[in-house]
Amino acid sequence: MSVRQVLHFPGTKSIPGYPTLDVSEAEIEVANIPSLAYWPGLFDWDINGDDSGFLDRVTDAPCPVTGAVSISSGFSESVNGEQMYYINVSDNALRIPLDTSGSFTVGMVVGMDAVSANAGYTFGSYSPTPSNADVPAPWWISSGTGELLGKASGSFGGVGLPAGNHVGQIPDSSALAALVFVFDRQAGSAYIRINGVEVSRVTNDALKTVQLFNELSVGAIMVAGGASLSIRKGHLGAVAAFTDKLSGAELASLEAMLAEVAA
Repeated sequence: MSVRQVLHFPGTKSIPGYPTLDVSEAEIEVANIPSLAYWPGLFDWDINGDDSGFLDRVTDAPCPVTGAVSISSGFSESVNGEQMYYINVSDNALRIPLDTSGSFTVGMVVGMDAVSANAGYTFGSYSPTPSNADVPAPWWISSGTGELLGKASGSFGGVGLPAGNHVGQIPDSSALAALVFVFDRQAGSAYIRINGVEVSRVTNDALKTVQLFNELSVGAIMVAGGASLSIRKGHLGAVAAFTDKLSGAELASLEAMLAEVAA
């Protein structure tokens, strides 16, 4: 497997006459977080050779999508005027294996569709299962619709995160938002942060032992008993996943990188 190395030489970015590096300090810090497991380059220059998925920004590993689609045609202008990857059908959803046996963290920039009743963001497992009590169990985070538009709810086996727990900033179609989800298995907590501020949390001892599907889909999920994938329409940027609970400096680095993309 080829590996891209990100090296930082202090001061070289500002030497007159030298080219400016097209990578930020925050991106360098994220690339060096040990638990980084998934960081697809959601840009037209990081589409794989057959236009069927993306490449990981660090490892160059394939980052597939759900269906047979042309990735290069899956971009459109976001609210900040930039071209971003857009989820409008389940085939466009990103999906990878992800170790959920311990703590894990998922971050992304979301831009909610301005006109769709199904606007929002969603991520979690994609394998079908009849019940939340199954082992392994489904897990997901998804924004609501109607009066709950933009508010996050979730499910982790038999433990729910109600949309009513969402207090504070609510993503909408007027701006991009930096979203971070942390599953802290040791503490038995799962929580969501929007633009650097926690907005929702559930704590339950069952989260310490629940066995979840070892997988991640971004843009479409499969709820227990579902007959097909459920999507939320909107733009995606800077999706990254980690096989640990990020906190402190690591969390700050991730949120700084997301904030740059959301600006």
